[in-house]
Amino acid sequence: MNVKPVLIFVPGMFCHAGFFGKLVDFFKDRGYECLTLTLPLHDRFLIQRPNPELAQLGILNYVDYVEKIISKLKKDFILIGHSMGGLISMKTASLPSVHPKALILLAPAAPYGILALRRTVIKSFYPVLTTPNFWKMPIKLSYEDVRYSMLNQLPEKEAQAIYELMVWESGKAGFQMGFWSLDKTKATKLEPQGITCPIIIFSGKQDRITPYKVVKGTAEFLDLKPNLLVRLFERLWQLSKGKWEKQAFRRVKFIVLPQMGHWLLTELEPEKILWEIEQILNTQ
Repeated sequence: MNVKPVLIFVPGMFCHAGFFGKLVDFFKDRGYECLTLTLPLHDRFLIQRPNPELAQLGILNYVDYVEKIISKLKKDFILIGHSMGGLISMKTASLPSVHPKALILLAPAAPYGILALRRTVIKSFYPVLTTPNFWKMPIKLSYEDVRYSMLNQLPEKEAQAIYELMVWESGKAGFQMGFWSLDKTKATKLEPQGITCPIIIFSGKQDRITPYKVVKGTAEFLDLKPNLLVRLFERLWQLSKGKWEKQAFRRVKFIVLPQMGHWLLTELEPEKILWEIEQILNTQ
């Protein structure tokens, strides 16, 4: 009997392990071992005082934390990352020492080189972006900003309950993602060639904090799309044959969810993730 891989869930900004409850319950009922992570110092709710040491942590600290957990696992595993956790997961998966069976990304934050600061993103983070030296302090968003950016497709009661469980985030990590061109450490940079497993990306078209077009750019980056000149020649060849085909992804499966937003932790039906995982495992 084949042993199912461990599912490792990596949370996004302002989040912790508890937000994966719906997915974890679903997969445990189907025989999967689940490991839900809470990133370092993500243990204080927004109504509490933040830990000042959180301001010193960045994306590289988070990746190091996940890598160390994986190094002790000694089992096959699949990485499932949401939002910033998606970026952490893809960067971790690109390391030579890390070999997941699959990489599942739910509305992932964009890596180095992909412009993420679109209009809706700037509006979402505007109070933070206009705070002097925000990259040197813990940060939070108001309920109104979270409702607009992350929870816009959820009922009001559910959105309020989620916000009450959110935690403080590192301004440094936010800066590294949003202003990667100014980050001397290039914390969000990764080599997509280092990821050798199947990659599944889910993106909600109503997402305002990791917009669909940004996530599509991430998918193309991970898919190792050829440069613009090569793609132009491919188009010309198609025209010479009298056809115009939409360019397909080569190694990434990019799934667009027209009516969903950012909070795929509850908006997305777990069955869809399970189906993709089992399709991958059945071919390995």
